[in-house]
Amino acid sequence: MPLTSFNIVSQLDNFATKSVLWTGNLMSLDTVSVLLDTINFVEGKHKLKASLIEPNGLTDENPVNDTISIAFEYRQCGETFEPNNTISTATPIPFDTKFHQPISSSNDLDYYTFTTTSEARVFEVALTNLPAAYALSVIIENGLNEYYDYTFTTKDKNIKFSALPNQKVHVVVSAINFSSFIADKCYTLEVKKLPIKLGIALEKIYRPDDSLVTSAYISPLVKVRNTGNVDLESLTFTYKIDENTPKTFNWKGFIKSNDTAAISLPPISDYTEGVHNISISVNTTSNSPDSNLTNNTLSTTFKYQKRIVPILMNPIIQLLLLLISQQTQS
Repeated sequence: MPLTSFNIVSQLDNFATKSVLWTGNLMSLDTVSVLLDTINFVEGKHKLKASLIEPNGLTDENPVNDTISIAFEYRQCGETFEPNNTISTATPIPFDTKFHQPISSSNDLDYYTFTTTSEARVFEVALTNLPAAYALSVIIENGLNEYYDYTFTTKDKNIKFSALPNQKVHVVVSAINFSSFIADKCYTLEVKKLPIKLGIALEKIYRPDDSLVTSAYISPLVKVRNTGNVDLESLTFTYKIDENTPKTFNWKGFIKSNDTAAISLPPISDYTEGVHNISISVNTTSNSPDSNLTNNTLSTTFKYQKRIVPILMNPIIQLLLLLISQQTQS
């Protein structure tokens, strides 16, 4: 039996529904395209749902496949921020906000900028929806670091990095080799602020080792690793021998994420002759403590023995003793 009429009811998001009546002659297993009424929408993500009802004025006996929906995102594409083709004219870009812009010519450079804070130090710069092979660069001012992806592809590009607080960062989007671009289509750029994870691990005690110690004091030497995703500028060490009162040392320096450093601690001397245990712990600053404390402490044993220093006798006294000895023997 041919299908001669049906209604298509459509709805955008939660707005009012619209209905279109189709009439014709649709044979079994044939298909037909139906043009729906025009729908107006604003920038952003939307969902469109369409349902077929009242085939031939009746109720469909199998309605499970009568409804279909699609999600889409609408964004305007235009040169909103020009001129922004130099660092001095860079467009400020807020965190977690998508910018949609075109590369309008072969020599078009789009500069964006933002400043890090103590709370915003870890980022992912995402360049997506590429209409052509575009290059992505991230430059931290004062020449501290530069990251880039010049891969000749339209696949999404993502650069993750960390920076110190109060650093100005520039993001640049351009056509690769100043040749690949589509002027009337936009790319999407977003600077995502990621959670800060501080971490420090104590990997080795270089000094003291298990050899004999003959000095009355020890300056412990340790190896640490930055296991967090931001650079570290300060650490707090706590160390003690046996059950004596712990000492605290606040270290200042610089360790990049996943890098190691050898750090010497101030001397400690509260031990006597014999075998002793030294325990050393490290942590990030008290304002932002390490989230994983399982790898922050190491200990080792050492044996202390006083150095025996020979007594050097005055030569005159040695001569007198020799003469006395000779006289006694004679």
